[in-house]
Amino acid sequence: MANPLDSRRSSGGGRYYVWASPDGEVTERYWSVTTIIEGGIPKPALMGWGIKMTAIGAIKHHDKIDALICDEDLKDSENWGEDGKPTTAGARAAYKFLWDYRFSESERAAKLGTKIHEAIEAYELDKPAPEWPEDVAPFMDNAVDFLRSFEVMVEMSEASVFNRTQRYAGTLDCIATINGERWLLDFKTGKGVYPEAALQMSAYAHAEFIGSPDKTEAPMPKIDHAAIVHLRPEGFKFTPVDIGEHVYNSFLYAREVFRWQQEISKKAVGDPIPSLDVLAPAEVTA
Repeated sequence: MANPLDSRRSSGGGRYYVWASPDGEVTERYWSVTTIIEGGIPKPALMGWGIKMTAIGAIKHHDKIDALICDEDLKDSENWGEDGKPTTAGARAAYKFLWDYRFSESERAAKLGTKIHEAIEAYELDKPAPEWPEDVAPFMDNAVDFLRSFEVMVEMSEASVFNRTQRYAGTLDCIATINGERWLLDFKTGKGVYPEAALQMSAYAHAEFIGSPDKTEAPMPKIDHAAIVHLRPEGFKFTPVDIGEHVYNSFLYAREVFRWQQEISKKAVGDPIPSLDVLAPAEVTA
């Protein structure tokens, strides 16, 4: 999937959207739904996964690491910086390789997911698409099986949605009619479906408007149901998720934790006060 409509990358690595104010005078900024969830929901398992992938990388590629550091004396304290990182060329290269290894594994999965989403979008919109690559074909066969067997009638795909009141935005996968009711669908291609998906879809369902490529706004249609379409090479699972008010409120709580980390915490601690006479009289207490 290409970069969503009007989205940007922040210096911290998160994503945000820009959109004109109602009077067109100001460009407003909206944090991405997925960025809010990633920054507002603790993920202790992710730390363990990162440690595991780094260990796997060290074992799988020990020959490469040995070759990089074999001629360097890493017992010499002078070859280590004050930040705890190695300073010699080979060790720096080995350190960077292991540091990046876990990201390379997740990026590989993300690229596969992107190709699958692009193929699904082309199919839904009846666009011409190239022959599916070998790694995508099994997923797409099952995506097509889902769309046909559930008689899915796609209303829109890859739409950018905004909530001006709560200042967030995101790009939903698909809104479709199934059995006479409107469904919000999200296609997942990872190993599992996680509860955070309900937060994501609830936020989309509670959007206020859809931002079109021509910069016009259309009201967000009422969503009757939401579901994850979990695609794997061996099949698919059509799994409903809760997008009710209690789930949406949990998303808003996560948004406040994210705001604390990104904005409020940076101003929460003031400068040291050197002496009593610096304090204004009103601030002196008995």
